[in-house]
Amino acid sequence: MNVWDVLGIEPTEDDSVISSAYAKKLTLEHPENDPQWKEMLHEAYEVALKLARKRSAATEASNMRLNDHGERLEDPFVHKTIAREEVAVSTAYPYAANPIQVFLARVSELYSNFANRIQPSSWKALFQENAEWDIKNPQLRDEMVMFLEEKHYFPIAVWIVLEDTFRFHEHEEELRERHAGEFIDYIFEQVNGTMELTYDCFIDADIDFDIDRYLYLREMAQYMLMQGELEEVGAYLSEAHEWFQDDTDLELMRGKYFEAIGEMEQALDCFNQVIAMKPDEFEGRWHRAQHLYKVEQYEAALADCNRLLEIEENQQDALLLSIHCYTQLGQMKEARMKLQQSNDIDNVHDILRYVHGIKFFNKYRYAQEVEEKGQRQARKQISSFLLYFYLRLTWLYILVYVGLQLFISVPIAVTVLWLAVMVWSGWKTFKTYRMMTT
Repeated sequence: MNVWDVLGIEPTEDDSVISSAYAKKLTLEHPENDPQWKEMLHEAYEVALKLARKRSAATEASNMRLNDHGERLEDPFVHKTIAREEVAVSTAYPYAANPIQVFLARVSELYSNFANRIQPSSWKALFQENAEWDIKNPQLRDEMVMFLEEKHYFPIAVWIVLEDTFRFHEHEEELRERHAGEFIDYIFEQVNGTMELTYDCFIDADIDFDIDRYLYLREMAQYMLMQGELEEVGAYLSEAHEWFQDDTDLELMRGKYFEAIGEMEQALDCFNQVIAMKPDEFEGRWHRAQHLYKVEQYEAALADCNRLLEIEENQQDALLLSIHCYTQLGQMKEARMKLQQSNDIDNVHDILRYVHGIKFFNKYRYAQEVEEKGQRQARKQISSFLLYFYLRLTWLYILVYVGLQLFISVPIAVTVLWLAVMVWSGWKTFKTYRMMTT
């Protein structure tokens, strides 16, 4: 390792480049924790300045020496002398590089190999190799977060390995003190899988494009789609799709985007493509079912719902959408059977299920005659839902009022106010009921 290696730059004649590299190393390397490293860094800085001046003088002398044709003549002796000096000073720096920087270099090397980058086993092996010098060092954790701010495109399985190793959640408070809160939020979203995008489509793919640029476009499209920024979404999706067409996540986003801008046929093409790639996975078929329902193709939407229910018998979303489809097709018996199946699932707080019960009871919307058993069941559902909704609005007021009554004599004005709140909550409950049944 020579002086240029220590400073992390190529040999140069420019003093400002050397000074900038030295200042950067002082900031990033945390030399106060290692006096020997600080001393070596300063000495390398001084020697590099001397070598730079000699290089500059040699270049200037060469520029002044011309042959008979006016061409500049090199002085090989001078340059050989400088080269020998650089070799000589390299022996003065046998000191091993900062172990944190060595580790980060290994991390960067692994990250640059995309096929290995997306394999959790690669990261586990790297972290186990470096466990002997305390991989949970706070300084290393900070350096790793700074690395991730620039290079952070991993599948969730790798994010979990990173979390298990560096314990980001445990050290959230101190990380937020030293790093941007938005990026710490991003780390947690990736670890928790709340913004997960899959990587399995790349495993056997021929990656002959800038994969990090593609992943950036895909991630930005996801974010902008959530924000409703459709113009930006379209630009990101268009560029990404030019590079790679076998990504189900990207196709799903394209389908949602085309649906949002009213391009229904293109949206359907995207959802069809997702199903073609992954016929037995939920996302593609579910989005296509919803899309078909929106464009009033109820039988096709019902076929997708039934396929989803074959894969998972009690899938509530598919059950509820199938109820809508049967209702629109006028097949009330089948709709009631699906509603009963939904009711039998232990999910007492599913308000959508109660809404369906209310709709069935609404004689103005559904003129079909309902048997007495169905009417009783619908009334029960309505009563349960309205009671649940009313108590959600009033439980705190009831608790406070009863508590006051137990310990003090409540003034009449307080009682009147309490009654007014209770009546108002009842009115809101009634309005909610009317809204759902019309």
